[in-house]
Amino acid sequence: MRPFALAALVATSLSTVLSTGTLPAQTIEGTWEGRFREGADPVARLQLTADWDGELGSYSSTMRLSEAERRSLAEGALAAAPGPFFHEITREAGTIRLEGRIRDGKGVGMFAFEPDTSFRDRMADLGYGGVDDEEVFSAAVHDVGPRWARQVAGMGLGRVDLEDLFATAIFDVDTDFVQEMAAVGLGGLELQDYVAFRVHRIDAEYLREARSFGFRDLDHEDIMAMRIHGVDGESLRELADLGFEITRLDDALAFRIHGIDRAFVEEAQGMDLGSLSADDLVAMKIHGVDRTTFEDAEAMGFGPSDLDDLLSMRIHGVSRSFVRSMADVGHAPGDLEEALSFRIHGVTPDFVRELEELGYEDLSTEDLLAIRIHGMDRILRKRR
Repeated sequence: MRPFALAALVATSLSTVLSTGTLPAQTIEGTWEGRFREGADPVARLQLTADWDGELGSYSSTMRLSEAERRSLAEGALAAAPGPFFHEITREAGTIRLEGRIRDGKGVGMFAFEPDTSFRDRMADLGYGGVDDEEVFSAAVHDVGPRWARQVAGMGLGRVDLEDLFATAIFDVDTDFVQEMAAVGLGGLELQDYVAFRVHRIDAEYLREARSFGFRDLDHEDIMAMRIHGVDGESLRELADLGFEITRLDDALAFRIHGIDRAFVEEAQGMDLGSLSADDLVAMKIHGVDRTTFEDAEAMGFGPSDLDDLLSMRIHGVSRSFVRSMADVGHAPGDLEEALSFRIHGVTPDFVRELEELGYEDLSTEDLLAIRIHGMDRILRKRR
């Protein structure tokens, strides 16, 4: 449905409400938009948007629906299409009444929320006093009420404030999930850990897979790190196929963080650098040691090179262009050690030219390094 068609449907719904008065004045009113799908397992998604005057501002959220509510809503909406649609969703916090129109599996319209007059008192009896209007409406949207509060109280999470109570509902941290985690050895976590697991889609199946990689004594922080950085069986099996077994979680994480994949390992193994450890590969990736670095060393006459040589070249900036520029001023490095000494101590073509302008020509490599190391260039400048 095109955007202007949706807008037209909203306008039609508003006109119907104003002309017929079918929705009585309620505590909170707003608009809704929904998507519905036919099939053996109908799916419904419902977005509510409400505006308040004053400090409360606006509110927009996807409504949390049970399987039965999704089915009822989807079946009712699809049966009404194309045409007007009316539906009620009753929660402990109150009743949300929908009115609108459905077409092509999409619907828009108005909603009105009528709070349950006893809800605040029942929540206060459970230790959740002072619930304001916006929170009552949010409770209806996310199906938070005394029933949910009692379930959360029995989950062993300690004292849960109202904000955390909403978080458990929004992210589906329920008794089944807590028990599922306990069954795979991760019971007794903090509420924020369970929420983080839900956010990153960590369940018992993922935990069992993670442990199958051979990493020992994984705690919840390890599991989170693995999930966030994408440590999975496929990437580990690829490396194992290359004869590179990852046995430490830190190595697996470092590989993912630095983008060390099959192609990089194959290239590194083809550079005749001997047996490479996980730390070696990480160092190569961090400092940009690759096939080009290896070829540069050969072209500069510094080969054969080992990994330490290549790392030193990258760390200190020994490149073909630097070697050529030093050759242009008559001081081509004789070997890698000399080139590194030039870079470490700041012996550059500009430095050589400056000394020549001061009248110090035909200096040896040892002279240049000694002048730089001992700060004699400052003295020479003053003498001039």
